[in-house]
Amino acid sequence: MTDLHIFGSRTLTGSFLKENLFLEKNIKSYFYSRQSKGMIHFDFNNIGHLNIFKSSKKSLAFVSLAPIWLFKKLILKIEKDNPEILKKTKFMLICSSTSIETKKYAFSNYDKILSRKIIDAECNLLKIANKFNIKVIIVRPTMIFGENENYKDKNISIIKRLIKILPLIVLPKETGLRQPIHAGSLAAFLMNLIKKNINLKNSTNKLTIYNIGGDNEISYFEIIEIIKNKYSGDKFIKLPLILKIPNRLFFFLISPILICSPKFFESLLRVTVNLSNFIKVSTELGVIKKQFKDLV
Repeated sequence: MTDLHIFGSRTLTGSFLKENLFLEKNIKSYFYSRQSKGMIHFDFNNIGHLNIFKSSKKSLAFVSLAPIWLFKKLILKIEKDNPEILKKTKFMLICSSTSIETKKYAFSNYDKILSRKIIDAECNLLKIANKFNIKVIIVRPTMIFGENENYKDKNISIIKRLIKILPLIVLPKETGLRQPIHAGSLAAFLMNLIKKNINLKNSTNKLTIYNIGGDNEISYFEIIEIIKNKYSGDKFIKLPLILKIPNRLFFFLISPILICSPKFFESLLRVTVNLSNFIKVSTELGVIKKQFKDLV
């Protein structure tokens, strides 16, 4: 048997994964959170003792939905203070981000630093895993969306709020493709990986990386139009109006933002960039494709 230790349980995806794991009677799971309501109290910035991992004589596995650079801190501390924990670790399932690729060549310092932090964390974790012969599964999801109980995404939910209050949205004529993945689908994918690896005795493949997205590749304009048709407060004229202007004009109009906030300016530029062509989650799970318009 293998004990499963899950970090980032209070994220949107973590809430769905926790529901899936509660249905699995044969998997002993420990959930960690800084706000420890029904979970084990744990703070990445004040890690403290590691007795919870040392007490079990079983093998163990780590699942991290927390920011990968924080999870790196935990593994580095374990390596330094209690390396025997890593000797009985079977695998680490780590959520990273496609930002490692999409923001690598950004010009805003925020995005470049973010990409470097993710790259550094992945490299450090792989180095430690190789040292202790631990299997590593890295999952890099694209734009995550959805709601579950008190949890909401930080992508589509913002667009929903804007749709309800703005009379007009200005977009470039050519918008890039996105591949949004529902948090429930991502949790199902992670659950599938856990089941495959939890009882696996030996694995010759010590590193697997999944750049994963939803089943639909749709333009930014289509995303906004779908949300507008579904959530617009005005049932007659369907506000907000969506005005599409030539891309060059759009770039010119947003150029003053560069002076105030390079980060926000670059996020607006990315509206025209394709951030898609990732593995489709239904392909990996072997299930029927789910349409974005039905999930949003």
